[in-house]
Amino acid sequence: TANDMARPGVRLRIAGAMLLAGVCPVVAQTQAPTQVPTPAPVALIHQPDLTPDIQALPRLESATAAARSINDQLSRLDTEMLSWAVSCDTDPPTTRVRRGLEVAFAGPDYLSVLMQIEVYCPGAAHGNHALVPLTFDLASGEEVRWRDMVPAPLQDPERSPNTADFIIGTSALTAQYFSWATDLGTECKAVILSENDGYFRLWPSALDQGLVLLPTGLSHANQACADPVALPLAVLREMRFPAPLLVALSDPGPLP
Repeated sequence: TANDMARPGVRLRIAGAMLLAGVCPVVAQTQAPTQVPTPAPVALIHQPDLTPDIQALPRLESATAAARSINDQLSRLDTEMLSWAVSCDTDPPTTRVRRGLEVAFAGPDYLSVLMQIEVYCPGAAHGNHALVPLTFDLASGEEVRWRDMVPAPLQDPERSPNTADFIIGTSALTAQYFSWATDLGTECKAVILSENDGYFRLWPSALDQGLVLLPTGLSHANQACADPVALPLAVLREMRFPAPLLVALSDPGPLP
């Protein structure tokens, strides 16, 4: 259930920098190391569950304008989720709406929350489930638009959507996904090529210290083929992902 989902966070470590100072005519003098202030860890306030089956999104403890914007968006998403559940889950346990959460990244620079959603509404032929990531820029307060983060050569310029939810990758990005999806069978690879056609959801992962790609757009019968796969930091560097993302992923700190 939603209450069984993990709620990890992360901490950030930044080393101080050594500065070489004042050189006299005879011998070089060195100053004591100048310590770079370590940013405060991203603090999250966990909210009471919306229903026994629907976990509420966390809120940022920070009082900055960006944090207030993110909290407003999280509150709106909670309100929409609860409204949807009221209209859908009219005949429990036959109908149901469930949501579990996991914090995948909590600084520096980004907050990423994974929503595992399961729903079955009246009249539907079958239930549906989806893993939906939310990733926010902690400086701007806006949801990350992955079409602005994924290097242009890895996106299809004819089909790239104007959305924060996902990107449409080229065959090169799909090939990278396959190269790291070591447990993906031949049948699932064929399904992803025929049904998914380069559609991926993305999020930063502190545990993997990389960027996760999740195929989206698969039919209900083939949802089991949608395996999340993390591209490691070294690969992201070679693919020329933006420096701020690489820096954030390079030292996210351990998850508790």
